Amino acid sequence: MRLERAVVIGVMVACPLAATIAGYHLGSSGDWHAQARIVSDPGALPDFSALVAAYSSAVVSIAATQTVRASDPATGGDVIVRTEGSGFVVSPGGVILTSAHLVDHADTIVVTLTDRRQFNARVLGQDGESDVAVVDIDAEELPTVKLGESSSVKPGEWVIAIGSPFGLEGTVTSGIVSATFRYLPEKPYVPFIQTDVPMNPGNSGGPLFNMKGDVVGINVATYSASGAYVGLSFAVPIDVAVKVKDRLLHNGRVRR
Repeated sequence: MRLERAVVIGVMVACPLAATIAGYHLGSSGDWHAQARIVSDPGALPDFSALVAAYSSAVVSIAATQTVRASDPATGGDVIVRTEGSGFVVSPGGVILTSAHLVDHADTIVVTLTDRRQFNARVLGQDGESDVAVVDIDAEELPTVKLGESSSVKPGEWVIAIGSPFGLEGTVTSGIVSATFRYLPEKPYVPFIQTDVPMNPGNSGGPLFNMKGDVVGINVATYSASGAYVGLSFAVPIDVAVKVKDRLLHNGRVRR
């Protein structure tokens, strides 16, 4: 009997929250089975499929290579370092936003679109302090994302990421905003958006979307003592990224 009562108490606690999300109000005389169905109703959870269908084609995969010269040729030859990440198209003419650490010191940068076309990219500007870079490819009439306003982002709202973790293009993950204006010691100029969206190597540079389909951030980092995902992901607010982009394109650098 105690176990059965414990289950009922769990339903009683969970039902008001689920009812609020679904937009319903349950009276005290409601049937327990009906309330349990509302708790498990998939309609109470967000559906990202329309958003993904509309904007995933504007998300790209980026592979950068760098030749690291051997300090002592007698002990070994040069080493080719390959870095993979993501980016997103902000102009039909091929302007892409991504992470600066992805393309920093790269000898070659290759952008792969969702239709499998590949382009060599050039860096128009990068800012290590904010970890924002602008690259360009020779293409026309590309699909673009819609840039939002990160100032409107609130803790608790749903967000999703699209990127290429471990080279798996078009991977979609979701979560909520955990905090805003999160300053990290390594990047004191950036008021990061903290989320619990699962991120892995290859997500860097990809977009963070809100439920309206607006890009509100650039995913750049996770925090983990072990290297495994622990629910601490960080994105550069898009308001910051756009200001950096504009300064890079007009002045070639960001003055602070």
